[in-house]
Amino acid sequence: MQNYLIKSRNPSVVFVNQELIDRRFDAHYFSANFIDEYAALYNTGLQVLTLDVICKRVNSGPFGSALLSSQYVSEGVPLIRPLNCKNFIVENNEFVYITQEDSIRLKTSSFPAKSLLFTQRGNGVGDVAILPNHINRCTISANLIGAEVKGSHDPYYIVTFLKSKYGQNQLLQNSSNSVKPKIDIDSIKNIQVVIPRKEIQNYIGNKVRKAEELRKEAKRLKEEAEFIIADQLKFEFFFQRLNDITSKGDLIRQNNIIDRLDSKYYLRKYLTIDEHMKQFKLMPLHKFIKSINNGIEIRNFVNDGRPYLRITDLDDYLIDLDKVQYIPKNIEIPERGKVRIGDLIVSRSGTIGISKVISKFDKEVVISSHIMKLKINDNQISPHYLATFFNSKIGKMLIDRISYGGVQKEIGQDELKKLSIPIVDVEIQQKISDKILNFEEKIYLSKKLIKEAKQDVEDLIEGKFDESKISEEVHV
Repeated sequence: MQNYLIKSRNPSVVFVNQELIDRRFDAHYFSANFIDEYAALYNTGLQVLTLDVICKRVNSGPFGSALLSSQYVSEGVPLIRPLNCKNFIVENNEFVYITQEDSIRLKTSSFPAKSLLFTQRGNGVGDVAILPNHINRCTISANLIGAEVKGSHDPYYIVTFLKSKYGQNQLLQNSSNSVKPKIDIDSIKNIQVVIPRKEIQNYIGNKVRKAEELRKEAKRLKEEAEFIIADQLKFEFFFQRLNDITSKGDLIRQNNIIDRLDSKYYLRKYLTIDEHMKQFKLMPLHKFIKSINNGIEIRNFVNDGRPYLRITDLDDYLIDLDKVQYIPKNIEIPERGKVRIGDLIVSRSGTIGISKVISKFDKEVVISSHIMKLKINDNQISPHYLATFFNSKIGKMLIDRISYGGVQKEIGQDELKKLSIPIVDVEIQQKISDKILNFEEKIYLSKKLIKEAKQDVEDLIEGKFDESKISEEVHV
């Protein structure tokens, strides 16, 4: 398919034959990088089919007024939104639900397990995820497009192709080049997919299926760790007590006033936490800290180097190394910016209180100045127990209590060191620690398998795929 000629890449100057000009005639669509990678699909010698041929149907979510947020319910049919489609496999973070009746009413926007879900507008254009096996059916929101794959193709292979650079290239190529990008159903249907023989599809798809199993198991372990701490510290009793409070304000006894005079610190919910925590053994955080410091500020980024951790790369218990910026390896890093296994890091500005213990999977990470590093005396308390407490509902409330600032919240080292920590038995702390460590390992292995699957697709297109591998089992 050499029916184009690239004269320049920067700026992009491309001559194309008339036969290529079909649905679109604009510079964005025919830019040098897009068209070069698109053409590579036809040099593989493999079958290439459009999603329109591969899928039984492709439909968008309901028009905005057809389903309002006031119709959400606490249980029912999952309503999948773009925020659930960021990580290859649909995740149930911040799921909302609709009734069975509403799902039937919106049946054209209803999709079964193993369907592909595309974000159709905004900065998320290009995001595509597969609905996992354990979610039998869902309804998609107005900002998504769903596609149900025919049984003759492996949907886990198809989503891997779409997440590879060759699929992403086409999704971006087919999106509108505007302030708020979007992609329509016809453009989704027109995406070209390389189709190898079934054994290769299954080999690549099996890696994603295994990743799905690992992620499901990881979620269970995380929930078990969080249940243990919630059970030990009687969270259910506390939140029931909080819901029963009807007073709008309270008089504060003088002996309860510390060195904080701001009204937020003495809100009823925080005073209720104080009362609730009195039944447990409490110790100030500084009793367990060997050292505490903020990271460093660096703005010199490169394509390859040491990962530089910002708050946007930090999640509860995890670091997202797929999206980090990199800094040159030859930069001298002060000790305060370095981390070691066992260090507890906590976000200190913006989205405050996100906590994670550095593990063997976080090699050579350098932390930004918006993140605190705590070296914990683990003979006295488990860093993973502390991270789990900080990431809990009550922990987040306590960290919010000690924050200052308006739009941009911050927490200081002195305020954090004064925070009272409820202490549970060492055996309980160890159980929590083991589950969080196991959770992190399974997430890491899941990401590793997905990365391998994408590389397999790219190797397949570039003629580097080793077909002798397809008889092997997927190992982790």
